[in-house]
Amino acid sequence: MAHTALSESRFSATILGGRMLLAKLASRLQTRQPGHTGLVANKAQVVGP
Repeated sequence: MAHTALSESRFSATILGGRMLLAKLASRLQTRQPGHTGLVANKAQVVGP
């Protein structure tokens, strides 16, 4: 049982690492495309009070 728990924890750790990498890639893409982020900011301003 302990061996399976260890492998499951390692699997979840790799999933978390992959999510962090995806988040970093997404942030880099957003910084490379200022027009897209500007569109999102404009939409937020229109929706906000």
